[in-house]
Amino acid sequence: MQKVNIILEKLHIKRDKVLPFTFAVGLTLLAFLDSAYFHNTGIFILAILVLIIIIGLITAIYISAGFTVLKSLFLLSAEISLLIFLAQSYCGVKIVSTSSDYALQGLILLGIMYILYEFFKSLRQSLINRLKKVPQSKWSFEKVTIVSLFLVSTVAVIFVIYQVTNPIILDLCVFNR
Repeated sequence: MQKVNIILEKLHIKRDKVLPFTFAVGLTLLAFLDSAYFHNTGIFILAILVLIIIIGLITAIYISAGFTVLKSLFLLSAEISLLIFLAQSYCGVKIVSTSSDYALQGLILLGIMYILYEFFKSLRQSLINRLKKVPQSKWSFEKVTIVSLFLVSTVAVIFVIYQVTNPIILDLCVFNR
């Protein structure tokens, strides 16, 4: 290993560039050997494997973003449940007045504002904690791509949660009278 380090120093090659170079040379060697001896079947198999790895990576990023969002949401699930319970209990009451409807709408609005504030505060803290794991050295294309995919996945999970909770809130009797 010392001899390799000495050769790298003499050639002025940084250690972090050796692995991508080795990978590129290996792929080139595989392509030449495949075209000469295996009738291009290896490239097809390699393309499928690379596609599977990319899809697996994107899936892992999406799952990680989902866990981050759900962790923040679980902290607020009691408030959301209480708000929906109060509204559904009110809808079951036989005595109805317009002022009570407006009061409940205001209470729901205030509750949703509080829940959203606490959710995004908790989500921001979770994202900061998750992104602290990314090394703070120079941000390469790969780091920017992975962090961007993570943030896009986070927004996608939040949108899915919105699509589930929006009909529940809008179906309350206060908004249908």
